[in-house]
Amino acid sequence: MKQHGSTRYSLIGIAALVLVSSQPGLTAAEDAVEFFEKKIRPVLVQHCFKCHSEDTAEDGGDLRLDRKLTGDRRLIVPGDPDNSLLITALRYRNSDLQMPPSGRLPLAVIADFERWVQMAATDPRPAINAPDEPTSDSVAASMEVGRQFWAFQPVRNASPPQLNDDWVESPVDAFVLRKLVDAGLRPAPQADRRTLIRRASFILIGLPPTPQEVEDFVNDDRPDAFARLVDRLLASPAYGERWGRHWLDVMRYGDCNGGDESRPFPNAWHFRNYVIGNFNRDVPYNRMISEHLAGDLLEFDDGAEYEPVVGTGFLAIGTKILTQLDAKKRIADLVDEQIDAFGRAMLGMTIACARCHDHKFDPIPTADYYALAGIFRSTTTLVSYGKWVERPAHTPTLRSRPHSSST
Repeated sequence: MKQHGSTRYSLIGIAALVLVSSQPGLTAAEDAVEFFEKKIRPVLVQHCFKCHSEDTAEDGGDLRLDRKLTGDRRLIVPGDPDNSLLITALRYRNSDLQMPPSGRLPLAVIADFERWVQMAATDPRPAINAPDEPTSDSVAASMEVGRQFWAFQPVRNASPPQLNDDWVESPVDAFVLRKLVDAGLRPAPQADRRTLIRRASFILIGLPPTPQEVEDFVNDDRPDAFARLVDRLLASPAYGERWGRHWLDVMRYGDCNGGDESRPFPNAWHFRNYVIGNFNRDVPYNRMISEHLAGDLLEFDDGAEYEPVVGTGFLAIGTKILTQLDAKKRIADLVDEQIDAFGRAMLGMTIACARCHDHKFDPIPTADYYALAGIFRSTTTLVSYGKWVERPAHTPTLRSRPHSSST
């Protein structure tokens, strides 16, 4: 059986990423916290803290908005925006109560605050009478402690357990059997040939074997019959379609931006075919990641089916909110979406949380977020609303297709 040490040995890692990306949706409480962090807290920081925070509370009438509100219950009535003084002030309908004094906020922002109050005004921040926020020194110490967590340590080679058991045919079997033995269990009996070929076919290509293929495998007496079956399935074009689909899910692939006006990505199919082709060509995982992030900087063979720049379609696809009228904020939001996708897909971490504050659970300070944002900002994928950066194709495969630009 030939060795499959690159993309195919990465199936376990890819499957893990798929599991991460396909976890059940957020609970209502988690959803409410995320809404506050993305829609409410940034507005409070930008428009309210200069008068209503610990350092300026005297100028703001002792009203503090830098912590969870626990005082005057008239200010925010959870579930009742119309009777909440905060919403009244934001709406600018009462000439005696208008905030911020510099001018009314955009209607979309006010609508976010109304929705927040309607959702019970969830606020994960400590209350005003809670212990003080950590100092910069304590935050730095906590970050250093966080970096010692096992998930952030370098990968180390592990020696398979030495077991005297005929069931063990590979190093993976040894690890599995050790855990089974420790739990007082034994492996399940060997599956019959008909079951084996069905399992292998569905797992590797997502299709059932034909009746003839089943009979051929059942009657194949060669000792390496199963290895030959696996090799044949791995060589099938359907293998790339089956496993490439998992990776496309992690890459949040779609033929449109999926938000606001759902504008199409007419050339996104290049990225789809590129991913499928990479799986079928057994392109190493680290090479594919490099092409996703910096394919426009990598050299390529002019005779190749796809040039590396097509891999950067990862940065262009996905949910992009394009109707944001503020051009600078639109770009900042676009970069935030790229960072979020990069962190979830390739690191298994929610880096985007650090856009507004140091990460609550992982050692990611806001400074690191904006350092990373600067790198992503240097790659231009959007010229203006609905106008994407495109470049002529150079490889023969792309030049011969009806669409001649990569995503």
